[in-house]
Amino acid sequence: MIFVREILRIPKQGIFRIVGVFDERAYLFDLNAPRTVIAEHSLPALALGVEKGRIEPLDGKEFNAPPNTVCSEAQQTRADRHLAIVRSLIASGEQIFISSRRSRLVASAARENGICSKTVHSALYRYWRGGMTIYALMPRFETCGAPGKDKPAGGPRGRKPAEGIARAPALSAEMIKAFETCTNRYYKRSRHITLAETFRRALERLSTRCVLDEETGLPVTFVVDENMPLPTERQFRHWYRKQNRAKSDAKVRLGDAKFAMRSRARLSYAAQDNNLAGGRFIIDATKLDTNLVARHDRTAFLGTPVLYIVVDEFTALIVGFWISLEEACWQAAGMAILGSVEDKVELCRRYGLEIGRWRWPASGMAPMRYLFDRGEAKGDKASSFVEKSGLIVENTAPYRGDLKGVGEKRFDLINCAFRGEVPGSRDEDSGKRGEDDPRLESILNLDEVTQVVLACILYLNDRELKKFRRSRAMIADGVPPIASAMWDWCMRTGRVALQRFETAELAIALMPEGTGTITNQGVRFDGLFYTCERAEAEGWFEAVDAPGTLRKLKLSWHPWLVDAVYLHIPGEKEPLQAVLTPFSQAYAGFSFDELHASRRQGRIAEQGRRLDQVLNHAEFRNRVQFIVEGAAQERLSDLRPRDLKNARANKAAERTARRFEAKQELRERIGQHVSADRPLLGSNRQIDDLGEGEID
Repeated sequence: MIFVREILRIPKQGIFRIVGVFDERAYLFDLNAPRTVIAEHSLPALALGVEKGRIEPLDGKEFNAPPNTVCSEAQQTRADRHLAIVRSLIASGEQIFISSRRSRLVASAARENGICSKTVHSALYRYWRGGMTIYALMPRFETCGAPGKDKPAGGPRGRKPAEGIARAPALSAEMIKAFETCTNRYYKRSRHITLAETFRRALERLSTRCVLDEETGLPVTFVVDENMPLPTERQFRHWYRKQNRAKSDAKVRLGDAKFAMRSRARLSYAAQDNNLAGGRFIIDATKLDTNLVARHDRTAFLGTPVLYIVVDEFTALIVGFWISLEEACWQAAGMAILGSVEDKVELCRRYGLEIGRWRWPASGMAPMRYLFDRGEAKGDKASSFVEKSGLIVENTAPYRGDLKGVGEKRFDLINCAFRGEVPGSRDEDSGKRGEDDPRLESILNLDEVTQVVLACILYLNDRELKKFRRSRAMIADGVPPIASAMWDWCMRTGRVALQRFETAELAIALMPEGTGTITNQGVRFDGLFYTCERAEAEGWFEAVDAPGTLRKLKLSWHPWLVDAVYLHIPGEKEPLQAVLTPFSQAYAGFSFDELHASRRQGRIAEQGRRLDQVLNHAEFRNRVQFIVEGAAQERLSDLRPRDLKNARANKAAERTARRFEAKQELRERIGQHVSADRPLLGSNRQIDDLGEGEID
């Protein structure tokens, strides 16, 4: 069977579209002809040729006009008008396919519609060639005007300007060169220079020059030609659009990372590879938009605290947090990680809030991986944590906060909640001229702000997230976009990638590692000495130099407290806690930073006393030298070997003489004491208290 709109390839004749069938005749439109050419063929002969394979039916997609679902009102109006004219012509029947009669019909239709006959001929040609649909008659405005091609100069361009305003000149080679030079030198290299500023610099390059005054040496700027025609900013922007360089310039101006974050196509989302609760926890920190006062003195202003939060990427549940006065560091991030594993019921109870375990069910579990933002998780401490815990630590690319948008949005929600409820909170207008200083309204201390943050987290975990993307299975099961509900659904359906961890076990993994040395005073680490019951019972500190004894071992230590370290015994899984010995108890309660600061202050003080110590040592040496030199002057010659034989007799004689001198000195002291306190009446004699009788 042969149908209208079918396309046939007839050997040695060409490719044709069947545009009409009447009785035993078929009218074929030549698709390769530049104008309307219609040939008449026998319908049975065409059908036989197709059946025998001499005529090949073709797919019409190559020739049919594509559907244009996005079109302007002007395009739709013109297409509807031309379609009505074409249909009126086709309604005339077989006459329209005969060339001589078609011309009269077209001329009549053109007169009736008030348009040119050439327009009607063109509409018919496009209708038959483009598939005989309205899309074939749709104007292609986007292909008009030779986009991207320069027009030959000649005659005025553009619309006629208002009276009194000069017409813009045609762009010359000099103008285009100035545009290109300034765009490459200024706009492309600096994101702070706009296109408008680039155009002004191009005008300066075209119309002004700068020279140095020979007398003063100062720069002098002057106009080259006051009658010079200058291009307009509209011409400059039109030229820039024609270069098709906006995308490449944006990459250079912003850098690849910022361009990827701000201008990239967003056809996917960061968490599309994670379909399990606990597949990835996002950790991030920010300054909280509220100000604090001291706990014991509410008139002492402290500034803003740092808030760490841990968010499950798949369900947006906040599983842990940490708020403190510490700056962003690995230790603060570690406290947030511990908070994600900690029992939430006990955590809330510490801050005076009683909740059921169902209210915040994220306890005792760690994820497969943690995602940081190339800050505190870059270094040996994070590598040590990965090695000891077996968990994975990931870092985002530089300046790619959009890769952890779930966590960033939680910060925004927490700060928005604070601004309306907590005195002393900042907003985007804080610090501007005429605005009140929010710091003067601060009344909460760190413990109270922590209670507010805790209440805010519980509120956000139960808050409906209307635009949050859910998985296909969540939608099928009717799970509402609420973080706690999605987490509970994952637990019930087994869509989890969580690992069971104890808080103490994870705390050891988060601590940095060091090496301790076993000495007879204890395990020495950072100048301090530690001991434990097992070490004393097994005699670790005795005979430490004996062959085969353990001399060094690994240990974990907490940077915020020197009171204890955790010894890793080879071959044992559980670490052994060791505490300070009495020798090092003076530093109990210090942090290691405070310990180092104390030692540094000691070294500074020691350096300040160095000159006094030098003077003291010099005085000692000079005094000794003076004594030695005086003794040397009294001895006429050196001792001889025979002089050494009478040492015992000489020593006894010297001892007797010194005893007598000491006795005489003691009598004088006692006599002075008695005469001063109890003078003897009627006699000048005194009793010898040593039992040797009266003395004169």
